Amino acid sequence: MIARLSRHANAGDALQDAYGSDTDDIGERRIPGEELVDYWYSIDGLLPRADRGPDTARDWCHMLDLPVRQHQLEHGVLENPSPLWHCSLRLHPEDRPLTAGERWEVNRRMLRAAGISPPGDDHASRWLALAPRPGRLEILASLVREDGKPARLHHQHFRAVMRECRRLEEDLGLRRMPRPPGTAQPAKRLTPWVHTVPVHPQR
Repeated sequence: MIARLSRHANAGDALQDAYGSDTDDIGERRIPGEELVDYWYSIDGLLPRADRGPDTARDWCHMLDLPVRQHQLEHGVLENPSPLWHCSLRLHPEDRPLTAGERWEVNRRMLRAAGISPPGDDHASRWLALAPRPGRLEILASLVREDGKPARLHHQHFRAVMRECRRLEEDLGLRRMPRPPGTAQPAKRLTPWVHTVPVHPQR
């Protein structure tokens, strides 16, 4: 499992990166249910009702960018010019496809490893996980928390994400990739999430 981390000025740029630079008018793109892996637990009331049809990328971008806009209105200055975090995960070509429950677990463990969404933190950042192509998982998250504070990323969070990739390879029986320098396996392990798929209410 290979991870690529990047930061963007807004969710639209991150989503464009996730779907590919050749995607036209990403804002009007419909995101079907089979591409939606999981999302921040409190957003159902912020998205269109079910009778308005599937959610567009523009709806999701608005949800992810809202804490940044609120921070700018209240403080006028945004300390981080690239407040949208993007983790792009790619499986080895010879790996088996992940189940829906495994994709959900990978997303949660990556967010936890990076410090984006610690368990039990009701004011953590908003995030969205998508699987737009086979063997890929795209995780987008705001770096402004719900309480308006900067997200508390794990110290050396790139290495933390790489270490979690190695753990996931072992736990899910995926092809082991070479360890990048400085990412040796630590003694302490994160407790794996249960392999279940959350049921989202119909919109």
